[in-house]
Amino acid sequence: TGIIVEDTTITLLNVDESHQIEYSFFPKTTKKYNVEFISHNDNISVSKDGLITAKNFGSGKVTIKTDFGISKDINVVIEQISVVSINEKELTFAPYETKTITLNTKNAVVYNDLSILPKPSVNQDFFTVGEYRTINAGVIGLDITSKRVINEYQFSETIRFYGNYINIPYQENYCTLNFRDIQTITPSISTIELMVGAEQEINYTLFPSDIFSEVDITSSDETIAKYQDGKIVAQNEGVCTILLTTSNRMTNKIDVTVKDIERIYFLVTKDFIELSEISSCSVVFQPSDVIVKEYEIIIQDPTIVKIENKVGTTFDIVPLSIGKTQVTVKSRNNKTYTVDFEVFDAKMNFEQQNYQVYQGQTTNINLSINQEPNSSRVTVVPQYEILDTNIATISQKTNKYQNVILANKKGTTTLKATNNYGYTATCTIEVLYDNIEKVEFSGNNTFIPYDMGQLSLSFYPEVIDEKEFDLLTFEFSNPDAFHVSYYDKTSMTIFSHNPQHVGTHKVTLTAKCSAGIVGTFELTLENFVYMEEKLVSSIYDTNNNLLSDDITHSMQWYGSKNEENHFIQTMLYVIEFNNTTEFTNDFIINVEIFDGENLIYTKTFTLSPTKNYNCHILNIEFSYPDYLTPTNDTIKFIVT
Repeated sequence: TGIIVEDTTITLLNVDESHQIEYSFFPKTTKKYNVEFISHNDNISVSKDGLITAKNFGSGKVTIKTDFGISKDINVVIEQISVVSINEKELTFAPYETKTITLNTKNAVVYNDLSILPKPSVNQDFFTVGEYRTINAGVIGLDITSKRVINEYQFSETIRFYGNYINIPYQENYCTLNFRDIQTITPSISTIELMVGAEQEINYTLFPSDIFSEVDITSSDETIAKYQDGKIVAQNEGVCTILLTTSNRMTNKIDVTVKDIERIYFLVTKDFIELSEISSCSVVFQPSDVIVKEYEIIIQDPTIVKIENKVGTTFDIVPLSIGKTQVTVKSRNNKTYTVDFEVFDAKMNFEQQNYQVYQGQTTNINLSINQEPNSSRVTVVPQYEILDTNIATISQKTNKYQNVILANKKGTTTLKATNNYGYTATCTIEVLYDNIEKVEFSGNNTFIPYDMGQLSLSFYPEVIDEKEFDLLTFEFSNPDAFHVSYYDKTSMTIFSHNPQHVGTHKVTLTAKCSAGIVGTFELTLENFVYMEEKLVSSIYDTNNNLLSDDITHSMQWYGSKNEENHFIQTMLYVIEFNNTTEFTNDFIINVEIFDGENLIYTKTFTLSPTKNYNCHILNIEFSYPDYLTPTNDTIKFIVT
């Protein structure tokens, strides 16, 4: 019952433009009808298939007519506009870049009102479209500006130009817009190790290289390392990441390890310091590439040493007083190293400033040092010199601080000591002349064991000074028989010993001075009887309680004649207890001595105990009658 068409008015742009008529029947039917297309003027033509073609500018009408009398009219308008072509088929954009698409007109007719030209549609996330503008005669331009999209580095889009006033064939009405942004950022290094305080310049490469992008460089932990003025600056020990981010959020990283001081120590020129010296010190950091060489010096006892001339890694230790202390260096990260120091004083002094010695005699001269270093590595070595060796010489060097000086002739000279630390000490040696010529002895010269006697002394010349007297010495040819107890310028007291064997002992007493022997005296020691016995037994107290079952009795006898020509018998009786029994009661010793059957001595001794009592000595002395001659075989000694 009717004909349906898609457009009842068709607008054609420019001559020769065509349009195909689309139609259908209502209601729908599968039956085929004969259709005729009729053009009503010369402005348009229409083919038997319904293809309308513009012949002239203006208007026209086409009628669709069926063979059963139904028809439909279509109005056609042919408008005049410049026929254009697109010069750029493809444009490539970097972010925030503007490029122009130019349209060329095919004839001289260009409308001043460019707003009639519709704009092509674009992806607003990537591009913005400006306004049409006249570039010059016959050329129209359209500006396209790219954007920057996060996490996108490549995009392509084809745009097409449509419009009632544009006559562009479909195959030619497009332009491809290519978008390119930074695809990768590559730092010049990917990992780095730095010491605290070190700086490392870093660079990076962008791909594509012809696209500009801001790059944000940050640190995951700025307390460890930070980025500053194109460099990584190491702050503290640890690990962190330097992140490089482009404007479109393409990223890469640098792994940073910051190391710090592993060990600190210092070298010293000396750890034993003399008071007049200094010890130069040099601090060493490990590893060797430490940048920030900051350290603290701690002195355990600042009264012993002080620090001076601290410059960089060197400083001096200056001693203040004698003693020991520790010096510690401490790094920023609390690594420490300690050295023990000892300060000593090598100044020297002789024990006396003046020494007097007699010609031909020797004397010991001692040197002392204020404080000797307590180390085998450091020694004070004095060298000695006598300025006039005709007066005195060094006869023996006992040790480094003691010399034996021999007096050669009367006079005065100086002994000088100089040590390896530059200190000196001097003393005066005065050599005197010894004028003792002779010493005479007088008095009893016969002794029994454990006897005492006095001898008179006479000197020639009679007047001698004290120094000469002090140099006088006395010697016995048998020192086991006698010894001198006391002497002065007039007398001498001597004691006899027990020479441990029977008989008459001749002993010579000799007086010596610096000139040699100046007197002798012959002495006689008589010992007629001698016996020693030892036995082991038990001992009981007065209540018959056992005190000890392990005691030693030791008896020593010796005899001589008295002035009446009687034999004098002396006995030392020693009781030694060999265990540690503690006695609580007194005990009594009964001593009986027989010569054959004759009782010649009896005595009772009461002894008091002491804690851990272990020894008693009894001194027994008795006389023989004239008619008895003592022998070892006849003497009997009984202890109960």
